[in-house]
Amino acid sequence: MKALNKQEVEIIKQLNMKVEDNPGYWDFIDEKVTDHIHGLSCYPAKMVPKMQSEIIDLLLEFDPTITNILDPFMGSGTIPIEGMLRGLDVIGMDINPFAYFITKAKSNVRILKTIEEKKEQLFKRLDEDRVLKNFHFNKIEKWYREDIIEDLKHIRECILDEEDDDVRLFYWTIFFDVSRLANNSQKSTFKLHIKHEDVIDSFEFNSKKKFKYEIEDGIKSLKEFYDKLGSKNHLSKFGNYKSKVKLICGDSINELNDFRKFKDNSIDLVVTSPPYGDNHTTVTYGQFSVLGLKWMNGDPLFNDSLKSSINNFNAIDSMSLGGSFKTFGNINIEALLSRSKSLEDMFKILDELEDKKKVKKVMIFSHEFDECLEKIARKLKPNKYVVMTVGNRRVHDMLVPFNKIIEDLGIKHNLMLVHEFDRKIPRKRMAEKISRLDNQMPVESMKKEFVLILKKIAD
Repeated sequence: MKALNKQEVEIIKQLNMKVEDNPGYWDFIDEKVTDHIHGLSCYPAKMVPKMQSEIIDLLLEFDPTITNILDPFMGSGTIPIEGMLRGLDVIGMDINPFAYFITKAKSNVRILKTIEEKKEQLFKRLDEDRVLKNFHFNKIEKWYREDIIEDLKHIRECILDEEDDDVRLFYWTIFFDVSRLANNSQKSTFKLHIKHEDVIDSFEFNSKKKFKYEIEDGIKSLKEFYDKLGSKNHLSKFGNYKSKVKLICGDSINELNDFRKFKDNSIDLVVTSPPYGDNHTTVTYGQFSVLGLKWMNGDPLFNDSLKSSINNFNAIDSMSLGGSFKTFGNINIEALLSRSKSLEDMFKILDELEDKKKVKKVMIFSHEFDECLEKIARKLKPNKYVVMTVGNRRVHDMLVPFNKIIEDLGIKHNLMLVHEFDRKIPRKRMAEKISRLDNQMPVESMKKEFVLILKKIAD
């Protein structure tokens, strides 16, 4: 392993200084994750913008040659938005169409004036009586009460009446939140779990009123973001973001492997929070997203290439990293274990317990994550950095040391760990229970996560 250079020693020194007088500095217990456009739509396990921005600023301070930033698991767009606030070329990708649409709506600041002008037309349509067209999707009656279905159908038609694609996408982003709040699923978990019947019957919710309120609030958030960009001179005289924003809905491994889209050694900085395991047993981003996307089906924005994501309620989670058992036969387990002592130790314990299903899940996810890490490293310029915020999940009630596995796997791809620190995750950041075991006992959400800074070593 190569020694740290003076720049890295100073970076570590400044990071450590943050916790000298305040050991809980990185916890950001009272920090909002909803400032300006960050709060436009709800999404599971959001990054803390303030924490990520401090790390990005520190790296920019020591390396002013950074001009672009990549997040291959962008979620609801924390890193793309923070990158824009620093005038960088932004690249973000996610396999979840829900995340892609949210981030695209957040980053499109040039539509602010148009939305402000069209808002009253939308509200007028919402107030008008209309004969609603037939609209249905599988199990709609299970997840929405009949009167709420009618109101959401009305809102949906009013959105579809808008001809401007960008404005319509902004409306959909607001609608996603309203439809989530209106559904019959419990809100203590990201999975779809039906509420008790008496709770559903007594539920009071005015979808149209909430939608109007959130539209107003969303416009306010977009304006705040627009003004921040303007104050930093990141907008053209026409109100467009001066640098580039490239957002992709797709699998990170496949996208980064496409040399037509990404050249090797072309990325200056990677900042991301990858999934900590397969979505089915960690954070079910897909189940959280699927109902909103089902309402959007029928809009040209939700094109044929995205239809497979709503084939069933688990489709997105199955398409995500480590989500399908079908890839297990393609894994060279011996080679993978040889690259990580931490993973090998975990594998041996699970194998001795003869829990073949859990062994497969851990190995499939680790294999696919390793593939993605290889692609990230290949696209990153030499002597540039990857910042990953990760958590260690439990499998068979054992902690999977994902932070150590990343460190091990990184060596194979010329990624050297420069520094690591941890932070507590305030309970309010995540649902208290994010999943359930096969016996229906709830699994507590993670209490701690780790921030790893890795550098690509030149060959």
